[in-house]
Amino acid sequence: MWADRTASEIPAAKRSSEGKKIMFLVNALRCGGSERNAVAYCRHLDRNRFQPEIMTIIPGGELVDTAQGASVRLTCCPRPSSFSVSYAAKFSRNLAQAPVDLIHVFTHTTQYYAAMARFFWRCKTPIIYSEGTSVPMEGWRALPFHWSLSQADAWVANSPASVDCLVKERVDPSRIHLIPNGHDLIPYEVDLRLDRSAIRAKLGLSAEHHVILFSGRLLDTKRVCDLLDALPLLQVPRARVRVLVAGDGSELHSLRQQTQRLGWTQEVQFLGYRSDVRQLLHASDVFAFPSEVEGLPNSVVEAALMQVPIVAADIEGTRAAVGGNGNARLVPCRRPDLLAAALSETLNDLSVSRLSAQRLRAFAAEQFCMEKAMQRLQDLYDAVIDQKRR
Repeated sequence: MWADRTASEIPAAKRSSEGKKIMFLVNALRCGGSERNAVAYCRHLDRNRFQPEIMTIIPGGELVDTAQGASVRLTCCPRPSSFSVSYAAKFSRNLAQAPVDLIHVFTHTTQYYAAMARFFWRCKTPIIYSEGTSVPMEGWRALPFHWSLSQADAWVANSPASVDCLVKERVDPSRIHLIPNGHDLIPYEVDLRLDRSAIRAKLGLSAEHHVILFSGRLLDTKRVCDLLDALPLLQVPRARVRVLVAGDGSELHSLRQQTQRLGWTQEVQFLGYRSDVRQLLHASDVFAFPSEVEGLPNSVVEAALMQVPIVAADIEGTRAAVGGNGNARLVPCRRPDLLAAALSETLNDLSVSRLSAQRLRAFAAEQFCMEKAMQRLQDLYDAVIDQKRR
């Protein structure tokens, strides 16, 4: 059951003999990339070897039901709205005393608490930090964050871009483990067999519509504004264009206003958070992803596994997701004109675009399957735990 408890109320349960206990530490169970990865790894851990639990500092989130459905123990220690020395001390102390064999941290904020547990409370539990972005900490925050990273025992990056980010954060590159995000391929195979026309009909779309989809958090760095600015520049009949925006975030209101200014409210649908993104992908003709900051974008990998042609910003994280060989159309960041041209080329020659999407699906299924990711991750858990016990 979801618990909103203070740090001092974490139960000091006895260690399980059924497997090594792994605590996944994230801000909240919201639908961000790091949070999704943490929940996915919990779901697919070998329960004969490991017993997962998730600790958060913000209650709620779209992924709570998913985690609970996988019988993962959830605990929330709600953080005050403003910084509290008392909270930081209590939470980090209880992390140090938690009856687990390893703490796997997925977010910057929670890494500070893990670092305090190690430094101030002499936490002996090994700590692994996962980096999922490509932008290192800058300004006055950089130095304390570098210190917090130095308290970890191992570091995981999900892409070469994230490796570079950790190196810039002063982490020894020889101690960084590259483990791409894993995806369970079976649900994709199931959804690819669904009736595409029926999904479209539920969305009010016909076979004649050219459907462009974006899915992800609606943040400034995702540059959905560039996608909207590209729409008047498309070289396809406007009456046939429909744009689906799946996701929620701080930019939603601004994007709605932009759509109204452009006069495209009839063609653009803001769907909010959706749990059926694979079906939305199956109904779409092209996936647009103009984001300018990514480690390894799950949204792009999902589009690839659903065999949808992709037009995206040309950044290192996205290149890692699609590979080479012209599998996707990549354009410079913040160039709505070039984004519009690439979308138009894709939509005007869908037969060729879908052949590229088939090649991309084969690449994604090979590179990002869950079995490979979990084998690497579980081997790392064993190695780090065993080394710490020596």
